Amino acid sequence: METYKVTYKWTKEEVLKSVRHHYQSKLRPIIVAAINVVAVLLTALSIFILTQQGLRSSASPTACVISALAIYWFFLRRQVNDWWLSRGFDKTPAANELIQWEFSEEQVSQECAGLVSFKADWKVFSKIMEASDGFLLYTYPKNMFYWLPFAGFQAPEGIEKFKSIVHRKQIPYVKTTG
Repeated sequence: METYKVTYKWTKEEVLKSVRHHYQSKLRPIIVAAINVVAVLLTALSIFILTQQGLRSSASPTACVISALAIYWFFLRRQVNDWWLSRGFDKTPAANELIQWEFSEEQVSQECAGLVSFKADWKVFSKIMEASDGFLLYTYPKNMFYWLPFAGFQAPEGIEKFKSIVHRKQIPYVKTTG
């Protein structure tokens, strides 16, 4: 039985990468683009109001609030989200520990620094999503997932072997563009 291994360190950066990929797959790019366009237009309108009427207008508080929201959306949102998503990471027992996956045609297994280990049939996965730098392995319930970064594969052919097993097992497979 031929097996392939994936080993990587579970760091805060890996957590953030995996969660970003998960949320990018949930949020349609057209919606994000529409929000960005509306934010730019509202910001331009609020700057126009502030420059034309100054702070003496009744529209000024609204224009200031819109400008503040735009500053948050374009410059602070990612940092706040990253802080929120990773705020308890350092307290988890698996923080900065090695995770090792092993997969073959028959099964998948994972071990994390002696804290958690499991062996499972491929049927445990409801969907596999390929992102730009790794795979999200979704299980049941629907939003539970594991991260498998490309950098953890011992050889590039392991990535292709993983994909071919997923296709043979007929697990729904999605490749993202982001």
